[in-house]
Amino acid sequence: MTEYAKTVFDCLYDCKMTVKGYTEQEIDGLTSMSESVLLEDIPCRISQMSNSSTNGSDYQANGYDMKLFCSVVYDIPAGCKIEVTDRNGHVKVFTRSNVPIDQYWSHQEIAIKLEGKS
Repeated sequence: MTEYAKTVFDCLYDCKMTVKGYTEQEIDGLTSMSESVLLEDIPCRISQMSNSSTNGSDYQANGYDMKLFCSVVYDIPAGCKIEVTDRNGHVKVFTRSNVPIDQYWSHQEIAIKLEGKS
């Protein structure tokens, strides 16, 4: 049943994501942090739901509660940048929330927000 559920979820992923984060790099004896690609071309799906909460600190200013769905085999670090390319080739840049929503045996749900939005 587990493999069947994973196969079903894999069929629903209609986008691809690239995950970028900061890693330490040593150049000429100096260690500095630079942005690099952590994961690339990962199947995913974006879900956005209108929220009716009046507590603006928990939700985005655009009125949507956004989630990213992907396989559990990937580790998406908190605070990373996620570039999602939809099936039409449009790219949107998101940041990952520092709080994981849920991780199931078939998939994981990650709270995200559109970069540049509060």
